[in-house]
Amino acid sequence: MALGLPNTGAASLANAGVNSFYTARVAPIFEVRCVTCHGASKHKASLRLDNYRAVMRGGKNGPVVRAGNVQGSDLVRRITLPPGHDDFMPKEGNRPLSPEQVRLSSCG
Repeated sequence: MALGLPNTGAASLANAGVNSFYTARVAPIFEVRCVTCHGASKHKASLRLDNYRAVMRGGKNGPVVRAGNVQGSDLVRRITLPPGHDDFMPKEGNRPLSPEQVRLSSCG
């Protein structure tokens, strides 16, 4: 699973419900750690992480999450790289996600 959601098809994944794992556990992490650079007012690399639909759409380099494929998810790759790596997120001197935040963002 990626973002706590199984690979159940694009139609059923179009929206994350109010009671979904994404809404309860992942969205709060993105809100605190990611939307400063990837939100409604600022979206670096044309990537928004402030709502489920935008997360699944991805950015200028394509999808960042592959439902049902954690290893194929660029977002997971970037948050698990060593902090000194050029592709590591979050950038700009922000502290890395905690191991628990990475776990929740990766699989639920």
